[in-house]
Amino acid sequence: MDLPFEPKPMGVGTILDHSFRIYRRNFGAVALFALLIGALSQVLVDLVLLSALPGGLSGPGLSNFFNEYLDLIGGGIDDYGSMVSMFNRWGSAVRSSSLLGLAVSLLITPMVTGGVTNVVSGYYHGVKDTAGGWFARARSHYGRFLLTGLVLLLSRILSGLVAILPMFFLLVIFGLVIGSTALSGSIVGVLVALPLMLVALAVLVAVSFMWTLLIFPAAINEGSFGFRAASRAFSLTFRNFWRMLGTTVLMYLIVFLVQTMFSVGLTSLVLLLNAPSGIASLASAPLGALVAPLVPIASSLMYLDARIRREGYDLYLRSHGLSSQYPQPPHTPL
Repeated sequence: MDLPFEPKPMGVGTILDHSFRIYRRNFGAVALFALLIGALSQVLVDLVLLSALPGGLSGPGLSNFFNEYLDLIGGGIDDYGSMVSMFNRWGSAVRSSSLLGLAVSLLITPMVTGGVTNVVSGYYHGVKDTAGGWFARARSHYGRFLLTGLVLLLSRILSGLVAILPMFFLLVIFGLVIGSTALSGSIVGVLVALPLMLVALAVLVAVSFMWTLLIFPAAINEGSFGFRAASRAFSLTFRNFWRMLGTTVLMYLIVFLVQTMFSVGLTSLVLLLNAPSGIASLASAPLGALVAPLVPIASSLMYLDARIRREGYDLYLRSHGLSSQYPQPPHTPL
């Protein structure tokens, strides 16, 4: 079995390079999950929101809410009935799209993440299949993907709650320090404490997020779904935290920049053509979805890198990966 990459520890640059190469060589399968599953569901969420807004696709979107609010404020809010009606109308639109978005996160996102992760793991181990074949594999394990997605959500909620405790103690400490010094009540005290608080908050959020980063790669490569996958992800992340954090931040930054370029380009095109404003929102969903799979691709490679560094997984692949006696390594993708 031919392996596409030499099995060895991967630095940040190597993970990024492999991520783009895997994306390019498996574009059909990745696009199948990202577009036909992920993007269509997001377009549905946007349609629900836009259809509930005045003017629909042709309306000015959420900016119209602030325009109406300012009009009422400017008029002294004489018509409280109009104010209540306006807030009820916009609140209903937001609630509907939020509920549908939650359903997408629970029912659709695990299929997309699990499907892309399975493609990456299979390609790395030399497993070849068509886009339809990868979709069939993912569909047969949809229930396990749902379980893993639920565990991922619960793990992140738990991590967030755990992060609140040190944040509370930091607030108390900063309050005591500033209150007991000459900085008390001064603008200097605020300027000193606020950056420290923001840095501490960013670190706590990053820590709570990173512990769950490898849940899907661990579940798919090792068949340990549910909380076993969460425990395995925590174990692999622990000794590679800062390297993984740097790679994740860099990949998210790349995805964000590309998606922003798409959004700005579409908005400019809509304004140039004088097309309905909602078109830009609907069109940006599939374009953004095409870039989003780079994150789970990089996460899968970080999982493999962690196993290589901690467990000598590269030694197994070198000794057995090319041998016909061992057609597939242990913990192969689904």
